[in-house]
Amino acid sequence: MRDPATTSRIMSAVKSRDTRPELRLRRALHSRGLRYRLRYPLLGHPDLVFIKARVAVFVDGDYWHGNTWRLRGAASLNDYLRSLSNSAFWQKKINTNVARDQAVSRELTNTGWRVVRVWESDLQRDLEHCATMIERVVRGDKRLNDDDTSLSARTTEHPVSGPSLTDFGLSSPSDSHDQPITSVPTPLQSVELFAGGGGMALGMRAAGFQHHALVEWWAPAARVLRHNAELRPELWKPDQIIEDDVRTVLNDLGEPGTVQLVAGGPPCQPFSFAGAHVGDNDERNMFPAAIETIRRLRPQLVVFENVPGLTRPSFAPYLDYVKAQLRHPEITPRDSDELWSDHAAQIRGSSSEPEYSVYTDLIDAADLGVPQSRRRVLLIAIRRDVDGADSWTDIPRTHSKDALLYQQYITGSYWERHGINRPPVPTRLLNQVRRVDRLDGCDDHQPWTTLRDALRDVPDPSNVEPPGWPNHLAIPGARTYAKHTGSPLDLPSKTIKAGVHGVSGGEGILRELDGSIRYLSVREAALVQGFPVDYEFPGVRSRVMGVIGNAVALDVAATIGRALRAHTTL
Repeated sequence: MRDPATTSRIMSAVKSRDTRPELRLRRALHSRGLRYRLRYPLLGHPDLVFIKARVAVFVDGDYWHGNTWRLRGAASLNDYLRSLSNSAFWQKKINTNVARDQAVSRELTNTGWRVVRVWESDLQRDLEHCATMIERVVRGDKRLNDDDTSLSARTTEHPVSGPSLTDFGLSSPSDSHDQPITSVPTPLQSVELFAGGGGMALGMRAAGFQHHALVEWWAPAARVLRHNAELRPELWKPDQIIEDDVRTVLNDLGEPGTVQLVAGGPPCQPFSFAGAHVGDNDERNMFPAAIETIRRLRPQLVVFENVPGLTRPSFAPYLDYVKAQLRHPEITPRDSDELWSDHAAQIRGSSSEPEYSVYTDLIDAADLGVPQSRRRVLLIAIRRDVDGADSWTDIPRTHSKDALLYQQYITGSYWERHGINRPPVPTRLLNQVRRVDRLDGCDDHQPWTTLRDALRDVPDPSNVEPPGWPNHLAIPGARTYAKHTGSPLDLPSKTIKAGVHGVSGGEGILRELDGSIRYLSVREAALVQGFPVDYEFPGVRSRVMGVIGNAVALDVAATIGRALRAHTTL
């Protein structure tokens, strides 16, 4: 009997895409004049997609998708799996795959797709017959009768089984066909909830996502989104901006399988250290609406950002409940009056496999190179049928305070770079600098980005807006307060906050080495958050500073988006 290590090595070498039978099928279909898309962003990752005909073709490996028992002459799938070594593992693994295939086929059919599933063994046995059957479905051949095309009859009795080319939906395909394929991957689609001024959206766009919809109810923030859509139509279109409450527009956000990412920052005031700490009882708690969006769209990826106060012990049970709902969006509350604690108990009592893997990461934006110390909790969910769903790890931190202190007070290279004589070590940093000196520069991180680094090429604000620097006007009357003394120029900015009236205490203040202070301009605050210099903020200062302070730091969003795409190979 083969040992587990050998089995693992063999299985890891099995290709999930571009297998030899799949390549032969592509050539056969292409020779028939059929044009298709590869790696099209659709639920379940179909191997071939005929967009205009709305046909999704899956080439299923016999072993992983539950057909080997027929080839081996076993009485049933479970009888075959029970004969294997480590049978409990393989029964759970293969049956989960079969159930997932069935759910994907049903969901796609319900949204108007025709689904074709073909075994690799069928392709090897009779490639031309398989290609002919697929061609008939794509071209809407009427010779396919109801028995040939009934998804529900097949999946009820034999999930993803029987004659392989059988899991067909019932929608009417178009007579037109796709254009020749290209090697350029299709951008993934996203829905941005609580989009604010567009921080998360811009970051995810940099990571390769296109926006299907941006939902924002607050008029000043929605105005910023529309203004920049008109200035730069490549970002998003004005009609993609939905100025409304997420809870009232769920049906306008798309169908299951059409969106790969749902991202956003559910309003944080209920959980903020600076707020009233009401948490889940606060009417501004939008996690229920966010979860309802996941239930509807079933995206492959979810990214939610919130304040670190969400992780406080008093809120821990509710955070666990949010994560449980993300793992099991299929388990809905019994009715609208059910207490969240009762619904949480219902989820805990379920024996069903999680639909998503969920991860929590507490990130300081400064550790990713953002010129701002901004600690936020990231909730990341990956649907379990996506590659790498069970092996996600925290985002690597690339920058550190130690590396900055080393360049500032050990080598002096930071001050040389800025043409400044090295100042004495501040008393409050003495012990940290001594510790870093003992490390002898062994920290392999890059130094934190400081305000001086970020604003180095920015003209000083004045009463006249410089050409090419929108929203860059001097703001008089800077004052500090106890515990709100402004941001030292040679460290990352303190957190840019929205504040009750749009500007919070001394957080929007820059403090020079000599102790002099001034307000950051709106443009400078936007640059600290990562907004491009040509991204404009129309409106009065108090409102647009609120928009900026509520935003997700762009580079944090972009880093997470890129890491997710690389990890999942989407």
